[in-house]
Amino acid sequence: DGKLVAGSTIPIGTPDIPNSVGDCAGPYFTVRVGPNYKANGKKAPSGDSFYELICADFLRTDAPISHIAQHVHLPDVGEGEGNSLELPRLFVVNVAMPETCDWKGAPTSTGYQAVYYFRLKESTLAAARNLATASPALRLLKRWCDNCEADEDLRKTFKMIGKVDNFDDLGLPGMVKPYNGKPVLITRSGAVFRGDGYMEVTINTHVFSRQALIGLKNFIDRTSEMDIRVGFVVQGETDDELPECMLGAVAMHYCDCADTVPWAL
Repeated sequence: DGKLVAGSTIPIGTPDIPNSVGDCAGPYFTVRVGPNYKANGKKAPSGDSFYELICADFLRTDAPISHIAQHVHLPDVGEGEGNSLELPRLFVVNVAMPETCDWKGAPTSTGYQAVYYFRLKESTLAAARNLATASPALRLLKRWCDNCEADEDLRKTFKMIGKVDNFDDLGLPGMVKPYNGKPVLITRSGAVFRGDGYMEVTINTHVFSRQALIGLKNFIDRTSEMDIRVGFVVQGETDDELPECMLGAVAMHYCDCADTVPWAL
């Protein structure tokens, strides 16, 4: 039927296996905590992520593909019995990146897509059985999943955090280091889609700012040298939404863009 089989283009592995991916523990990332984050700016390691990575795909495409999940044979993650919050059992994050850009920051239509398939953890499922006792971050995630399509401001609180774990070994300019691990709000580049048993967030970095695209180009050129962690979280603003907690995260071990699998609809 021409559909991609989820997880068929890149294996699950550990840092000693180049061109592989794995789940990344939530506490690897520091997140907002209260009280009064806006005044205090305090951060601390996240609790355990709500979702776990079960597989991923890394593709070369002729143009960005949104709602990629509809073109994929998705993994079976079960029905989620007892999920009273009705959180999606499968959460797909689809990140489209240009192959390169010119000195003005104009991106090519050709590029790469990193697609991550996250399954709701049993521990999250247990916590989701009672909204009254659920953590502020889990209640926030529930509200985000329920309302992000109708509420644009809420949708734009979805964040991506990328961090190169071996940054100091790469000889990159010191001025870049403050951006390593810095959260990025997904605003106009983000779109949300739903299907049978899943929810997808597509992040189209082709529409990032000129400065961001030029930085991304330098990053893409050296992914084969990088042990990267990428995490996703809904931003908490007030004390009743804090502390934040990672939705899910992935470790990308020295993934070479040159080895991506060409794929087209």
